[in-house]
Amino acid sequence: MKRNILLVAIFVFAALLCSEMILRSMGMHPYIKMKYSIYSTPKNRYLPASVFGSRLAEGKFKVVINNGLIYKCRFHRCNLYKPAI
Repeated sequence: MKRNILLVAIFVFAALLCSEMILRSMGMHPYIKMKYSIYSTPKNRYLPASVFGSRLAEGKFKVVINNGLIYKCRFHRCNLYKPAI
């Protein structure tokens, strides 16, 4: 019984190793988490809300992604959304 478990473990390890080599030879590579940065000004623009817990404050925002892409946006409250009180 122990020998069968050992053989299965060796077979699984060998199969994983072979599949890794085959995929790398095909040009695949392991997943690498990309580094990124994102920030916005002004900071802490969330206000308390009764329905969802928080909401975005009105105003103009500047969003910078990866220290290169700069977006300027404006947020104002939509009159279509009326919370049930």
